[in-house]
Amino acid sequence: MSLVFGSCQRSRSLPEIRVGLIVSLSGDIPEVGQATINAAQMAVRPINEMGGLQTGKQRRLIKLVIEDSLDTPQGAVASAQKLINQEDVAVIVGPQASRNAIPVAEVAEATQIPLISPWSTNPATTANKRYAFRVPFTDLAAAQVIAQFARKDLQATKAALLYDITRPHNTTSADVFKQAFRTLGGEIVADETYTPDNPADNNFIQYLTRIREQNPQILYLPNYSNEILVQAEQARELGIEAIFLGTDAWVTLSSEQLSDDLEGSIFTSHYAPDILEPEARGFVEHYRERYDEVPNDVAALTYDAFGLLFQAIQNQGKADPEAIREGLVSIKDYRGVTGTIGYQRGGDPVKSVVLLKIQGGQFKFERLVNPS
Repeated sequence: MSLVFGSCQRSRSLPEIRVGLIVSLSGDIPEVGQATINAAQMAVRPINEMGGLQTGKQRRLIKLVIEDSLDTPQGAVASAQKLINQEDVAVIVGPQASRNAIPVAEVAEATQIPLISPWSTNPATTANKRYAFRVPFTDLAAAQVIAQFARKDLQATKAALLYDITRPHNTTSADVFKQAFRTLGGEIVADETYTPDNPADNNFIQYLTRIREQNPQILYLPNYSNEILVQAEQARELGIEAIFLGTDAWVTLSSEQLSDDLEGSIFTSHYAPDILEPEARGFVEHYRERYDEVPNDVAALTYDAFGLLFQAIQNQGKADPEAIREGLVSIKDYRGVTGTIGYQRGGDPVKSVVLLKIQGGQFKFERLVNPS
């Protein structure tokens, strides 16, 4: 069922810009879907309260049409097809996770409907496509940064990996990390993979035991937060003292989940609320007031996705799919919550990478790495 938000009773007669929003409200990461909805509604509300977005000589309201992907590729594709064929959307924001965004990007490309993924970092989402865009940096950039940090800043010479081999985000991050770490003179002493569909893989002891035998200084876990909690706990129970490193998927960990097992871990992220530029602080304050929590990177990236969309429409003065695509391509220096965003390289922005450290049960800013 589609959930529709955005029109006002007093302005129903005004023409609308229909925006599809694909989210994961079911499955392993419902918090990601909810953060996406929160930020989307927060971005749309003030536009509609002002009478809509200016396009040419008229204002047009933004109508959100929300579909639950069920956090499966099949569900995400079905959502996209419904939004395009039945709901007549001009653009799609989402999906979030790469495993869902990649097949939906194929649908968007085939139907020539622009797509903006607010969280997908796998290169395949935008590769060889004209209509697929993303807001975050890619897995390639993030994995290279964390490998360089491990080798040069932490002075690690031996690293191990444990990751889900079925998910694009996990495998791409792992492959790039291994290559980058070796290029910098490090050694990969253990490379353990698992599949979540195998009941035996609900327990990671067998993999972690082999990792422990190699005594790595670093354990790279490019997995999603629901698995990280178990992996960290079991690793510490086995006596593994390696520093855990991770990806932006870790940001969905709540403060209540940041146990002593994860203390000192470092992962890549898209923004840090405590180092925001002044113009972005308003977003954090408004989000906190409205939802009683600090926005995570999914929320921040979604908010930027809508800011980019609105900018693209205003640049063109039109809101048809082709105008939106052309408007996005023309953006070079949009100042968003997660940094300055432009599309000099197709659908992938050139952006900084933030490193966050888990310390005292909180995420702490560690370092900002600018693109080279």
